[in-house]
Amino acid sequence: MALALPIPFLIARMLFGFQEVQPAVIIFVIPILVISFCGGLWPGLAATASSLLLTDYYLIPPTGSLHIATLYGNVLWFSLLFIGVSISIFSKIALDDRAHLLRTIKNLKRAEQLKNDVERVIRHDIKAPLASMHSFAEMQLEGSAPEELHALLPNLIHMIRNVIISLDSSENVYQMESSSYTPKSKWNQFQPLFQCIDLTLYSIISSKEITVVKTGELTNSAAQFFGEEYLIENMLMNLIKNAVEAEPRGGVVTVLLTQEFDTQCIDIHNHGTIAPSITTRFFDKYATVGKAHGTGMGTFSAKLIAEAHGGAINFTSSETEGTIVTVTLPYPANEGH
Repeated sequence: MALALPIPFLIARMLFGFQEVQPAVIIFVIPILVISFCGGLWPGLAATASSLLLTDYYLIPPTGSLHIATLYGNVLWFSLLFIGVSISIFSKIALDDRAHLLRTIKNLKRAEQLKNDVERVIRHDIKAPLASMHSFAEMQLEGSAPEELHALLPNLIHMIRNVIISLDSSENVYQMESSSYTPKSKWNQFQPLFQCIDLTLYSIISSKEITVVKTGELTNSAAQFFGEEYLIENMLMNLIKNAVEAEPRGGVVTVLLTQEFDTQCIDIHNHGTIAPSITTRFFDKYATVGKAHGTGMGTFSAKLIAEAHGGAINFTSSETEGTIVTVTLPYPANEGH
């Protein structure tokens, strides 16, 4: 297009004033402007070169050759060269500035979207412990709180601490989503972690009459994991909560821990099935179906946490076997514990 567009202007020039050379420079500025604006530097230079050749051969005496016989002809030719190169360079600068501006706008939109996503994750993660604390407070006021609640007060304090940590962890979630977060990993025991999860999910578990069974290595009170305690607790709490919500009333949710030399696998099983409409995007943002107040952020948050620890998360789901969500975490045998 850059090479061909000057030709119609040459034809128009020759049809409407072959004997006058002076307007040659002006008329060829138009195709150079159009091409430079559309394509930038190199197309603009190509249009300039095409215009120069056509002008030299057809318009500047002696016509029919690339030789220029007069000083005036040379001035016209070099003027067109200067104008064409200048237009091409300035068009490239303008197009680069426009592209940079568009990238900046796009990055700002992505940053705003990421900020909204982080806020959704934080709101989702604090909803369950806050709901549990509200339920316990109501039970205490009504005098229906179980006696064992007093023994769980340290865990209740732990839940309050986790809510505060969630509110302060927006930067961590942002870094996890951009794959730049390094967890503050250390050895922790599973038993107190699951005590806090049971307390957090007490209301929904009891209202649905669900039994949560821990099997495998979790029967060992000394079972440990290597990771950032709050994040692993948050991940498992979200996944177990999803399993409890999907389990039919009065059913059983099973949490199985298996361990190899350098890997731990946590399988969370319930008898529900995942809707086919979300199986391909189960761990994506906002992937939810069948929940009145579902946000689709629980599994997304769990995926971020597992991957931040160098692990992985996947699932299987069928009508006959139910759903199993499997979290794989590194178990560094060379770390002291």
